[in-house]
Amino acid sequence: MLERFHVSIIIPVHNAKKYIFDTIESVFLQKGSFNLELIVVDDASSDNSVEIIKKCFSNYSYLKSYSKCECKLIQNKENLGVAKTRNIGIENSNGEYIAFLDSDDLFSPYKLQKQLDFMIAKDAILTCTGRELIDDSGVSLNNYIKVPQIITYKDLLKTNTICCSSVIVKKHVLNEFKFEHDEFHEDYYLWLRILKKYNKVYGLDLPLIKSRMTIDGKSRNKIKSAKMHYNVYKLIKLNRVLSVYYFIFYMLNGLKKYYLKKRIVSFYSRQIFKMTLQHVLLPLVYFINKWRPVDKNLVIFVDAHHKKIPFNMKLIKESIEKKPNIKIKEYYLDFATVSSLESLFFSFKFMKDYSRAGYVFICDNFLPISSCKKKKATKVVQLWHACGALKKFGYDAKDDIPDFYKGHVYKNYNLVTVSSEHCISPFKSAMKQKDNIIRACGISRTDYYFNKQFIERAKDKFYKEHRCAKGKKIVLWAPTFRGNAIDPYFEGSDKIKILEEKLKKIDYFLVTKFHPHYKKRENLRTSKLLTEELITLADFLITDYSSVLFDFLLLKDNLILFNPDLFHYQKNRGFYLNYEEIPAVQINNINGIYKYLKNYESNIINKEKIDKFRTKFLSDCFGSSTVNILKEVGL
Repeated sequence: MLERFHVSIIIPVHNAKKYIFDTIESVFLQKGSFNLELIVVDDASSDNSVEIIKKCFSNYSYLKSYSKCECKLIQNKENLGVAKTRNIGIENSNGEYIAFLDSDDLFSPYKLQKQLDFMIAKDAILTCTGRELIDDSGVSLNNYIKVPQIITYKDLLKTNTICCSSVIVKKHVLNEFKFEHDEFHEDYYLWLRILKKYNKVYGLDLPLIKSRMTIDGKSRNKIKSAKMHYNVYKLIKLNRVLSVYYFIFYMLNGLKKYYLKKRIVSFYSRQIFKMTLQHVLLPLVYFINKWRPVDKNLVIFVDAHHKKIPFNMKLIKESIEKKPNIKIKEYYLDFATVSSLESLFFSFKFMKDYSRAGYVFICDNFLPISSCKKKKATKVVQLWHACGALKKFGYDAKDDIPDFYKGHVYKNYNLVTVSSEHCISPFKSAMKQKDNIIRACGISRTDYYFNKQFIERAKDKFYKEHRCAKGKKIVLWAPTFRGNAIDPYFEGSDKIKILEEKLKKIDYFLVTKFHPHYKKRENLRTSKLLTEELITLADFLITDYSSVLFDFLLLKDNLILFNPDLFHYQKNRGFYLNYEEIPAVQINNINGIYKYLKNYESNIINKEKIDKFRTKFLSDCFGSSTVNILKEVGL
């Protein structure tokens, strides 16, 4: 772990009002053991960038739990260009390390910590990282630009693999070399001169920055960009033969970038295809089969996120199977793991049966349901997978439904089940539903919490998997997923082993349940048991913004909210409730969790607050939800 290294981050700004607030905030949200110095140099912007920067600096007071950060704003009297602007930032910096960030790019929360640890391990003077591409509005383009582990001078002559926003470099190196020549690729010219002296630099192949693909920029004009690149060879006095040789590699790399942009175009093409599928092809399949009468005894269970029946549907299906004359059809496929063609045929097959089904049950978004004008005799039941109403979602969230999407995601629903009357209003808003569609019937799977056989089986499974947990208090940590599939993270992930070892000394056993993407993190273990099984066994739950907290509070009292990024999460996602209303102890550091658990017996639990919360958010989840839902549906 680093001992409070001093890092200066330099952001050059020119007319960046659209992005600069989010860019600066991504610096404030850095996690790790270092002091930050943020230097924003405005290059005579003609928009209101400066006002936004000042506003962002004033908001920093809310973020002091994240990292110690000194903020500086420098304003150029005239436009000097990005090279001189970065140099001004360097001249005014006090950091031992210098990091750069373009005004439209973003750092991931652990970017600096991971990269500085990497630099120390490699004894490097300069490192860079991979990057994730995002569009103008910040939506991921599902493209990750990798970076080599070692970059030499000759490697860099062939192609510039160093993205300026991903760089951390020792200050003494920048005392020797400056950014020069805006009319060329000023950063490329700098990296070449550094490498010519220092021989090699290192790449950390993780997507630790989000790089925005915008229309503007030097790279738009390919001929001009090629000339600029070739002129850099002249600046470093490369002879003509070698210049032509290395320029061939540049051109080949240009082809790769061309195909990358084609993939990005393909991303949007896939979205267009999805909309065409939903608004043209699927309705056509439904229409062709519409002549067949509705079969009231045909019940369909369908899900596009699992390869087998989701846990949320099991009790409903088991109950319906016992009824006479019922015919059940099941459609399960994880669209994220199969080809477009496979998901297409899956959807076509479903639409054919959808056209004559009496009942269709889902427990998450499934767009084919909303693709047509369904028959009134067909009832669609949304067994929503979460209790309560915590995080904003659907049409209330910023990025759940893309701006370019046309159509109603939650169309054709006859019933959406929620855990209490209080949850009706948030769901009605998120799903844009009419009156009487959202109903407080309860959440079917919560009936398992009142099933003694389920609890006993869960206990047997748990102690077979975790034999050393016998006789100890069980602490379940189940955080919200953050980051991306390549580099997922959660708050406190770097301290979890420390907490685990500390808890062992006081007879506590820590069990973790993470999102499937965390399997790629070798240092993290996740239980094989279902979250619902673990909840029946846990004495304590540590979470943050996951709806699992409602499940836990249905049965238990000892909830810990680990939320060091509460301000940021609330600003970017938002909640349907007052977060302070949750009956839990809020802790923003790992040592605080340990101290709380160690002294648990002396802590006072507000039973009245917990009971009030249960009544408000979980009043219809006390063992008869499945019966209530089927009664409401008419089955």
